[in-house]
Amino acid sequence: MKIKFKKSNLPYMLISLLFSLILFFNVNSQNVSQVFSSDTNYEKSIDNVPIDVQYDSDKYFVHGFSSTVSVKLNGANRIQLNKEVDSDTRDFTIVADLSNLGPGTHEVKLKTKNLSSSLYAQIEPKTISVTIEKKKTEEYSVSPVLSSTTSNDGLKIGEMSVKPSKVKITTGEDTMKQIDRVVASVDSSKLTTDQDSIEAQVQALNSSGEALAIQSNPQNVVVTFEIETPSKEVSLYPIQEGNL
Repeated sequence: MKIKFKKSNLPYMLISLLFSLILFFNVNSQNVSQVFSSDTNYEKSIDNVPIDVQYDSDKYFVHGFSSTVSVKLNGANRIQLNKEVDSDTRDFTIVADLSNLGPGTHEVKLKTKNLSSSLYAQIEPKTISVTIEKKKTEEYSVSPVLSSTTSNDGLKIGEMSVKPSKVKITTGEDTMKQIDRVVASVDSSKLTTDQDSIEAQVQALNSSGEALAIQSNPQNVVVTFEIETPSKEVSLYPIQEGNL
């Protein structure tokens, strides 16, 4: 049995269908919103995420940039998000690719690597400024330097020596030309009479006393020192007690 519809009834049927749909979505709007809310992003911020700088380390020396960035992660997968927030279970890395760049200062865009497709990352800052120089290594003598000639206890610091007395400094060609002296800086406030040596980090300084970007081999040296106990020469005056 075939049912025939009159053309005159068609507009009424379409209007009825439209109102039925509006009524349906109005009644079920809460359920619909819940469906879409399942895609609501969770968000976490991570500080001090290391930057993986990719370059030819045999040929170049790079410096002048911060080694970490902040990353804001968001996504619907809360378990995956918590996994990436934890540094022990993290899969993604932040990469600065310098492989196609030569000597000079460059603005490099940071990218994420191995990040789950269910997550989105915002990197802050998005770019870093990197200086690339041709790599060079030379040997330098190390001089011990004190922050003060006396310790907190008033002990005077005597003669000092460094072991090893020479280190190999690796840096860029232009930076190497700026090196005025290489020192092992010792904080005198940490010296006591119970010790005769301390480990100190090697630094390369320019003529203005500013530290330069270098790699030292070894990174630390042992500074041996003498502590002189304070002394003073005084005059003696006899005082008579009793009767002769």
